[in-house]
Amino acid sequence: MNTQAIILTKEQLKSFVPHTSRMFILDGLIKYSTEVMSLTSFIDIDSHSMFWDDERQGIPAYFGFEYMAQSIAALSGLLNHSTRNGRPRLGMIMAVRDFSCAKPLLTKGRTFCEVLQIFRDKDVVSFEGKIYQDNQFPIADAIINAIEVDESFLKNKE
Repeated sequence: MNTQAIILTKEQLKSFVPHTSRMFILDGLIKYSTEVMSLTSFIDIDSHSMFWDDERQGIPAYFGFEYMAQSIAALSGLLNHSTRNGRPRLGMIMAVRDFSCAKPLLTKGRTFCEVLQIFRDKDVVSFEGKIYQDNQFPIADAIINAIEVDESFLKNKE
């Protein structure tokens, strides 16, 4: 995966996700398909990365879940970009199932996140997510169930 071309940089990707400032952790995309509903993002991990643990010299692998969630948000944003005046929909995680980690830490270097939609019923969606480093087998994987909502939904709940 390390040799694949970057198709969207961090700056370009910002307009497709609702995350801002330090909480926006994706560094770019190397591929996506709104027909198959899949996306591969990357995160360049170093000691300045969100969730970095100086004592352990890495990021606990369970934070890979956040990489998956933001990759799903990016895919949703890319899909909805042309139909919502450039504004991404908000997503809420309903459940994470079968989360597993093959190693405890994500270490310095480029980390890849793949997400693939496996189910959709209107605004309820389910994705398979996988995290890779160094072209290895998945370091972490999970099934993520989410719901997409509009900002009006959140305003009505206040």
